[in-house]
Amino acid sequence: MGKLLKSCLPLLACALVALVATGCRKADEEAPRSLGFDTFVPNYNRYIAGWLKTQQAATEKELAKVTTELASAEGDAKSLLESHQATLLLDQEKWKFRLGLGDYLKTSTLADVPPDLVWE
Repeated sequence: MGKLLKSCLPLLACALVALVATGCRKADEEAPRSLGFDTFVPNYNRYIAGWLKTQQAATEKELAKVTTELASAEGDAKSLLESHQATLLLDQEKWKFRLGLGDYLKTSTLADVPPDLVWE
């Protein structure tokens, strides 16, 4: 038992020194912390606007392809292409509408809240 205690004593001493050196200290000053929301919002809005424009361009490209194929299609293939074309036209309107709304994330003030808003 004495040998075990002698071999563990240096390890315990090191642990005690580490605890005293690091665990009992008071912080001198608080580090400034921020979530970065003010810089995140414009970056995210730019990302969303770019993504919407990419989707719009891809939809226009697909619509041009379908329109070209529709000119020579017949029967079931023609009805499938017409259905796809109608979907693409709706997608075009969706992208145009969303881009027209402006920024995806917006901050407002209390003055922007309608006075007749009913809160639940």
